[in-house]
Formats: sequence, structure tokens, C-alpha cells
Amino acid sequence: MVSDDGLLTIEVGAGSPAVSIDPWAYPHDLPEDLTVLGAYELSPDGATFDPAATLTYRLPYDDDAAPLVMLL
Repeated sequence: MVSDDGLLTIEVGAGSPAVSIDPWAYPHDLPEDLTVLGAYELSPDGATFDPAATLTYRLPYDDDAAPLVMLL
């Protein structure tokens, strides 16, 4: 499953519940020096995965520029 913007991917194993990825309306009262790169809501709530699900988020920056944020 891939988000509509193509930045978030979730891979689940056979027999795992179906998952939906929706944009999340993050709070707009965030500090001015904070930039939100992406916010998503995964459903259904309380879903468990066996084997574990894999989430991959691709940073939306220009390949020729240094990334502003590194997720570890």
C-alpha cells in the first residue's frame, strides 16, 4: 500500500489486516521553526501484524540539495 503522495509505503505479510493510509490533519499551532514533512493516519486502529509490517517514508527533498531532516 502506498500513500496518495507516494512518500509512505507500508508492506504487510500475507494474512495481515487490510490497511488504509490517509493524510492526517496535523495541528496547525506548531512552533514556527518546525516543518511537517508528512502526516498520515493508518487504519484500522488497533491492527496488529504478524509478521511485522514495514513502513518506509521517502523524504521529499531535492536530490541535489542536502536533506533538512534525517530520520534514524
